[in-house]
Amino acid sequence: MSVVVLAGHDLPKLAQQTTRTCFDPVVVAFCQSVSQSLLKHPQARQYPELVALGFWLRESHLRRLQHRADVPKGIVQLPVGLVLHFTPANVDTMFVYSWVCSLLMGNKNLLRLSSNDSPVKRILLGILKDLFERPEYEPLACRNLFVSYPRDSGIGEDFSLMADARVIWGGDESVRAIRRLPCKPRCRDIPFADRYSVSLINGDQLTTGDLQSVAERLWRDIEPYRQMACSSPRVIFWLGSDELQEALMRCLDSLAQETEVSPGRSMDHLVAAQWLQAQDAAAGPIRSGPLSVVPVTCFRPELLLTHPGQSLCYLVSIDRLEQLEQQLDERCQTLSYWGVESSALWQWLESSTGPVMDRVVPVGQALDFSVVWDGVNLLNQLSRQVTAW
Repeated sequence: MSVVVLAGHDLPKLAQQTTRTCFDPVVVAFCQSVSQSLLKHPQARQYPELVALGFWLRESHLRRLQHRADVPKGIVQLPVGLVLHFTPANVDTMFVYSWVCSLLMGNKNLLRLSSNDSPVKRILLGILKDLFERPEYEPLACRNLFVSYPRDSGIGEDFSLMADARVIWGGDESVRAIRRLPCKPRCRDIPFADRYSVSLINGDQLTTGDLQSVAERLWRDIEPYRQMACSSPRVIFWLGSDELQEALMRCLDSLAQETEVSPGRSMDHLVAAQWLQAQDAAAGPIRSGPLSVVPVTCFRPELLLTHPGQSLCYLVSIDRLEQLEQQLDERCQTLSYWGVESSALWQWLESSTGPVMDRVVPVGQALDFSVVWDGVNLLNQLSRQVTAW
């Protein structure tokens, strides 16, 4: 079976390379070059996720990450070695974030990209290829290899045995399958499996003057990646007064009308709504349009089994924060909120006795990547902490 090299050099050369120091100046300069290329690229500006990535890769932001990654006296931070990345198929930019975290920690990297094609992916790989060809970045080109190969080819086993750490993006079954691949006894697995996310809107605090701003922030979380990213909200919990609930949904629908409609979107929404009705979970008729809303009596995670994404939201009314705990489980990744005091959220989280989500962020920031993702600090997990005194 052939391996298609998308960027970087070749596997034998990668294996021969040494690791680099954490936050190596060449790595930081390379990330800054990727940032500049993305922010200046005429096509990249059409995709908010690429613009967000460009800002995240700026040197000023990386220096803040470096400050946060500082280890106490008596600890030396070193790379883990060769990191094998199994990248996600549903979010084209996500692999760059975890790869850059590994790159900043001085590791060599082997990335298995999905065979899915998209304009975003083509822009990213084009930029990386161009930069790897520059003489000043040759030290990185020979230490980072991007490949694509058939899932059932057996090549993954060979790659897995080389790895000192594996970053695994995918559904639960994909994660289980990759974990069954043979690996070194001390190989670290960092899995990112199936998750879902929700939003919380406090209707008691919502005014007519807030509608457009809240809708724009909520749409910023819903629209990218066809709502299939793990941090994209698929459920809106509505706390308190529903007086302006319909008005906010109209504002969201107006924003959705400005985007390209996928073929079959309305039918997918209708099928999902009918399935909810068959489960006695639908609380009312579907509000159908470019953005579809299905009122749900009481949410439970299995109701997302038929959720198709593509701007479909389940709407659940609650009277108090504690009702969230009764309806969510450990698979909930992100809670984005509006109109709720952060102090009230922290108090609820600290007193909670059940499973709680890994991230709590304001509405509009659900898709913002952090080096702490799914409760895992990637900078720590992709480095070794050596005690020395």
